[in-house]
Amino acid sequence: MNRRHFIAAMSALAALPLLPKAARAAPERLPRGMVTFTFDDGIASNYQYALPILRSRGHLATAGIVVTRMLSGNNDYMSVDQVRELAASGWEIASHSLTHSRPIQIPKTYEQEPIADWHADQADGNLFQAQYEYERIAGLYQDGQTLKEVENLSQLRSVKGSYWHDQAIAELHVHPLRGGDPSGLGILAGSYQREMEQSKKMLAGLGFDVDTYIAPHNYWTEDVEAISRRYYRRACTGATATTAPRPSILSPSGVSWPTPGIPCSPTFASSRTTAWNTAGGWCSASTALATRPAGSRCRRKPWMASRPGWPGRTSRSSRSARGAG
Repeated sequence: MNRRHFIAAMSALAALPLLPKAARAAPERLPRGMVTFTFDDGIASNYQYALPILRSRGHLATAGIVVTRMLSGNNDYMSVDQVRELAASGWEIASHSLTHSRPIQIPKTYEQEPIADWHADQADGNLFQAQYEYERIAGLYQDGQTLKEVENLSQLRSVKGSYWHDQAIAELHVHPLRGGDPSGLGILAGSYQREMEQSKKMLAGLGFDVDTYIAPHNYWTEDVEAISRRYYRRACTGATATTAPRPSILSPSGVSWPTPGIPCSPTFASSRTTAWNTAGGWCSASTALATRPAGSRCRRKPWMASRPGWPGRTSRSSRSARGAG
């Protein structure tokens, strides 16, 4: 969707009646037709396009921030100051993790982070290697410090405190900050639990009040849900049969919402106008306009997909702007 189409969609939504204050104060049910917005990944066009368009119409949204991307200096993503302007405008700032990894790509918990069976490289005693069973590395850590990723063995030899992942043979090579006995290197591979906890801490350290987690790639399982409860009041997912064995999200009370294909439960709205929508196993914290009626069927077809030129992505919510279905 291009900018012109997005503006037209916003104009249509502006014609919808706003919720009365009483409806935003955590009622059991909200009026029909709720539309909520989330913008994942923290891309720069959220600030450039979505913020002024929504602001001109009196609407808010939720921005899911991938912390390392925000701090990368890459102008494809919003800077800290730009995200702060979103927050100052009334947007909710949510964690979208540290590195945007799936829990099946990296260790899930802190207990699974230690990497074992290191051995010294035969050609260079400063280097060590080990088999690595996961698909992706979401950061390597030694003695509390982050190791730097490099592109090949040549770079690895020249950069102390670095690593290179040879994915072709699932082998990890490191030039550690501290060498010695391979069994005592103490190198950790970043886990999904770390992604949840540290992203929240880092956002909080930058002044953002974060109590919502948006799952990267919509991947959601019961064990991931259990971890999320330690750090967040809300966990937002768009889980489908291809991204999770059993789609679910956390309610504010920590109870899982129903899976798709069964009647929708009532939504929940807090004083911060946080709308919980079971229509797609999803939640959002933005200006709530209404919700589809309880008892309607839970379906999972987003009414707007992310496309080139589109400044973000609409919520995985009920598609009242295009009709139910």
